[in-house]
Amino acid sequence: MANEGPKALYRGSLSAATGSIVFRATGFSVFELFYTRWAHDETMCTKIPFSGGIEWRTLAAGWLSGSFRAILECPFEYAKVNRQTGQTWEFKGMYKGFTNVYPRGVGIMAGYFMQIDSWRRHTNYMNNKLG
Repeated sequence: MANEGPKALYRGSLSAATGSIVFRATGFSVFELFYTRWAHDETMCTKIPFSGGIEWRTLAAGWLSGSFRAILECPFEYAKVNRQTGQTWEFKGMYKGFTNVYPRGVGIMAGYFMQIDSWRRHTNYMNNKLG
């Protein structure tokens, strides 16, 4: 930043913004696809013991959602970081850092959807519009 000024902070932001739209939308779509598909599956609708009533389909769909998110997010993060640090990027390095992105993506998405599922079942927060 000392040499290039504040402009250097925004280098790589276009790939981050584009990627953000793609992998965030995909995460929600994948969750809904599998959660709905398993709605009539007796095994997947079984509640996880000691979870407060969370079904296996919620956990599995959240895990798949995070997996798809990580697969899509990693190349965009790789491009963004390389642009910000002034490095060139190579196609073969697109998944460098995947071992960090994957557990984060799965944790974020599975945790989010399990929390939303719990709110739906135990509160009436989802019954009204906010505002």
